[in-house]
Amino acid sequence: MSKFDFTFITYKDLPELDPDDRLALDVLKAQGLKCNYADWRDQSIDWDQAGLCVLRSTWDYHLHYDEFRIFCKERGDRLVNDLPLVEWNCDKVYLLELEQKNIEIVPTIMALKGEPLETLPPVEWSTVIVKPTIGLATWGVKKFSLPRQIDEYRVHMRNLCQSGAVLIQKFMPEVLEYGERSLMYFNGEFSHCARKSAFQALAEAGGAGESSVIASTAEVAFGHRVLNTLDREPVYARVDIVPDEDGKPFLMELELVEPSLFLSFDKEAPTRFAEALKNRILLQSSRGLD
Repeated sequence: MSKFDFTFITYKDLPELDPDDRLALDVLKAQGLKCNYADWRDQSIDWDQAGLCVLRSTWDYHLHYDEFRIFCKERGDRLVNDLPLVEWNCDKVYLLELEQKNIEIVPTIMALKGEPLETLPPVEWSTVIVKPTIGLATWGVKKFSLPRQIDEYRVHMRNLCQSGAVLIQKFMPEVLEYGERSLMYFNGEFSHCARKSAFQALAEAGGAGESSVIASTAEVAFGHRVLNTLDREPVYARVDIVPDEDGKPFLMELELVEPSLFLSFDKEAPTRFAEALKNRILLQSSRGLD
């Protein structure tokens, strides 16, 4: 038997978890479950005793990507979210796969590692966002006005393409006024919504200017459409969207690995997340796994 039912996984800069995640951990503890938290790179941890390993603020995984993939594989069936979802979602190439499934994504062009700029389709947008396909927050992300900043754009593209694939995305101006909407789902059920601003710094949940907002019926339905394309249901998911000038939602990112869930923005959200995790315990038991 494992020593713990759950271990919430964090990283060295938040050794005792994001306070937002502690809200759910406290609910689980209050219900008699044995809970722990650990830095995923801490070599002193006995992971055999960790129970279900819930990926939370592993916010340096992109800097140690191969190591992170090994860590996740070693957790196997005890990883939350499920390993196939995590492996798929770590690389933003998934956006183009979702587009093939008729999900409206922010208009995107992908450049492969080492691909010459001359081989890419022409960029027809006046303002673009360039980002690596493996990364989080604002790491490697830059905004360019074209053609005025074409030289800076080319330099940044070449630098990023040396180490991996890159996304070129249309800048959606609605992100400035309306803001990016982050919709939280637990076991496929909508929970609550947060507003994010553009180019937010990496910070504890709520520490970068986010605010609680009410999602529209259309936004919630769009999030369900995105999740319904998956071949398995995530325990937790964050669907980040932005509208166009007509109010139509477009997917910016589907976050299944380490998203802030803004549990403090809704008084029932920590309990909803805890219940989703408890359901996973029941599923593990039915499979004969401790």
